[in-house]
Amino acid sequence: MSDFKPEESAESKPPTASREERFKALRARHAASAKANHAEVIAEHRRMKLDPALLAKLDRKKAEAEIKLAKQDAEDAGDDYERKRAWDWTIEESLRWDERRAQKQQNRDKAGFAGTRTAHPSLSLYGN
Repeated sequence: MSDFKPEESAESKPPTASREERFKALRARHAASAKANHAEVIAEHRRMKLDPALLAKLDRKKAEAEIKLAKQDAEDAGDDYERKRAWDWTIEESLRWDERRAQKQQNRDKAGFAGTRTAHPSLSLYGN
């Protein structure tokens, strides 16, 4: 049996002072994160209190007011508002838009049900 006893080194057990400093740093970090979390909860609560429908309504009214103002400015300057607005689109975009509107109109024309009869008599709503 040996009488060898390992000496305790400074690295194996930190002194009490550094433990207290680390503990204070952890406490400060915890307090800071709790404060930040609380602030985020309050901000989220404020966001949830706002009515999305009301926000959409306000946005829509703002857009309408901007359009009215632009129309009025164009009229005061002696310009055609629709012509100025058309400058924002390219020819390709305009053609695609026209095609899309024509396709929608065709779909509306095809979707009519009034006056149509079913092919098979057993499928008729009126029993004819």
